[in-house]
Amino acid sequence: MTGNHLEVIVDNKPIRALVDSGASFSIISERYRRYLKKVMFSETKNVVLKVANGSFVRPMGKCMLRVIINSRELLFEFVILRHCSHDVILGWDFLEAFQAVIDCGRSELFLEDVCQEPSTLNSWKLYAIEDCTLEPRSLSRIAVSGCQVGKDLNVVVEGNKNLLFERNIAIP
Repeated sequence: MTGNHLEVIVDNKPIRALVDSGASFSIISERYRRYLKKVMFSETKNVVLKVANGSFVRPMGKCMLRVIINSRELLFEFVILRHCSHDVILGWDFLEAFQAVIDCGRSELFLEDVCQEPSTLNSWKLYAIEDCTLEPRSLSRIAVSGCQVGKDLNVVVEGNKNLLFERNIAIP
């Protein structure tokens, strides 16, 4: 970490991210999202963010990114902004989710191992490593990431209609 910038790998592309504990949300610029060819989920709520210069902006949507920090792979949802001072900003939501500790004296960022405690099946969070399409009533094998993934396992994925409508993936 140099100052408040951190060398990370986002979807197999190295980039210098801004570490901003004052930003409520983690951000990716629309330009960089297009470069990575990431799927954008439209934001359906009327959300407006106040940015560093004091102006208000409306996010374009959200996307999932695979971030590698110190050889640790993390999947996280980023807010997409059309114009942004940095292509990737690691905000408070990211820092809190991965229990980050910032040592300003040494210019280091540490991530706690949030996977130490055993989880119950109901609290599992698995994320597809790559975008994929699941056919209705089908059997598919996909690569996933998550704290609980330590060996091959089989899971049943059930659809969530409310989430599909909320993300504009399905229309009622």
